[in-house]
Amino acid sequence: MRIFIALALALFCAKSFAAAPAKVLSESERPVYINAKRADFLAAKLESDLRRAGAKGGALCIVADGKIILAKDFFVGAEIPQNQKAYPLGQSSMPLLSLAALNMESGGVLKADAPISNYCSIFRVSDGGKVSLADLLSMKAGFDAHADSLVPDDSSANDVFDVAAQLSRAAPSDVERSKLQAALAGYVMAYAHSKKDSGLKKTFASGMDSFLFKPLGMDGIRYRGFDKPLFPAFAFALTIGDCAKWLEAELSARPAILSKELIAKRRNSDSVCEKFSGGWLSSNGPAGAFLMSGDRFENTANIVALFPDKSLGIAVFAVSDDSRAAPEICAGVLSEFMQLVAEPLNLK
Repeated sequence: MRIFIALALALFCAKSFAAAPAKVLSESERPVYINAKRADFLAAKLESDLRRAGAKGGALCIVADGKIILAKDFFVGAEIPQNQKAYPLGQSSMPLLSLAALNMESGGVLKADAPISNYCSIFRVSDGGKVSLADLLSMKAGFDAHADSLVPDDSSANDVFDVAAQLSRAAPSDVERSKLQAALAGYVMAYAHSKKDSGLKKTFASGMDSFLFKPLGMDGIRYRGFDKPLFPAFAFALTIGDCAKWLEAELSARPAILSKELIAKRRNSDSVCEKFSGGWLSSNGPAGAFLMSGDRFENTANIVALFPDKSLGIAVFAVSDDSRAAPEICAGVLSEFMQLVAEPLNLK
């Protein structure tokens, strides 16, 4: 994931710079950044880029002011089914995982800041220290990316806890992300949901359905990598319509779950080491400050980006066997999106 993010940022943020958080304008104060015509322009660019690269297909969704402007699939190759295509998110599953955790906390199922050992007996660390779910979600539990390779491919979910218990913990870093921490977070959430240490993968999926997907009205969810020990770290595949519902929830004044304030609080534009910021990387571009997540998983590249101060969100997918072309396509569409946003149409 780090290589993918580096490539994407290099393509559209070569002159990225630090900036103070922008004032969040009300809907009546905001200019028009994206309308149907601009959305159609971006859709045409994506389709053209997919064809030029010989990609199999892709998808695009855009949300403004908590409303879906566009959600469209592009099947430019014969190998992608025409109905209900679900695009794997890979490690872009993390922002959804943190959203589910927040909803579980709101429902009294767990306490994200409390030591996990208080409610999950199978979680332990080698030094006997106290680790919270918030630590795992924000990559502060001390397991770096190297730890991912130490989990054998034939491990069960319970084996993942055993491996973690034997590892030495490093100092937290705001740039190192690990699938192990994300997977542990998912399995801890599964345990909190069922109070059982068996069938954790199925329980994880059940918990996500109960606390995330059904409340958001998503009905095209697929799970990927179920046979992998670190399954929760890259579990989700969404249809483009369901992806748009996710962005709606992130940006709506009246989201389907929780509140606008709680959802926004879990994100932090200054550091990836804050509570519930898991999965979001903060950056700057022509359109100002934004948050993004991206990955290439199962031959599908994606970039999901939020511009909270402008109440804008975009997600781009490209399905291709070319490991470089697919991320470049996604980054190119996002770059064009930011150039348009940097030049508002008019004041409302």
